[in-house]
Amino acid sequence: MCLQYEFNPKGDGMHEVYLRHPGGRQFITVTDNPAKYPQSIPKEPTRWHTINRVAEMFPKYHGPVLRVIAGEIVAGPMRWGFIPPWADRPIHNAQREKLAVSSTWKQSFQSRRCLVPATAFYDWQATPGARRKTKLRIRPTDQEVFCFAGIWNTFKGEDGNPVDCYTIVTSPPNEFMSPIRDRMPVILTPESQARWTDDRNTTGEGLDALLNPYAGPMAAEPA
Repeated sequence: MCLQYEFNPKGDGMHEVYLRHPGGRQFITVTDNPAKYPQSIPKEPTRWHTINRVAEMFPKYHGPVLRVIAGEIVAGPMRWGFIPPWADRPIHNAQREKLAVSSTWKQSFQSRRCLVPATAFYDWQATPGARRKTKLRIRPTDQEVFCFAGIWNTFKGEDGNPVDCYTIVTSPPNEFMSPIRDRMPVILTPESQARWTDDRNTTGEGLDALLNPYAGPMAAEPA
């Protein structure tokens, strides 16, 4: 489950998104530390985009999204939450277990996958004896900047014009998250970002293994 997150990297508010092409093909790697790039990736970026920071992201807001269209990387803002005509509110999360079978998600999972850059996400934890839940800022500690697995689609907005929208994929929790919530957003490793955004894969075959609960170290502190 993800109801709020941030993309708020350290520095001047802009963040470089490096585009690599091992074997002659571009793909995306998002990180604030090039030393953490997988060794198989060339160290020098061939192209890059800058994307703006977002201190607080909520459903219906427009946030930075990265996707591959016809072999080219597109970076730009999209609206958080699918808005199909039958829904009475935006659908901001998609369960990994339903991606390949639900008519809401299936086509997007097959051919409209994207990355959602973030530096933390938020959740609320009940405390025994407390009347209110504690808001927590949660993040992986081995990636200062990371990406959620996302899918996108285009819907008709309230004014009748087309709107590009995205949703964040969720999975069952890992051991760290299970005391907090029974779902968590899928955090991709730098190595898996390329496979998730490879637009040659138009069926989603083999991608389910990328959507496991995050295996790296994580931290949470009151927000």
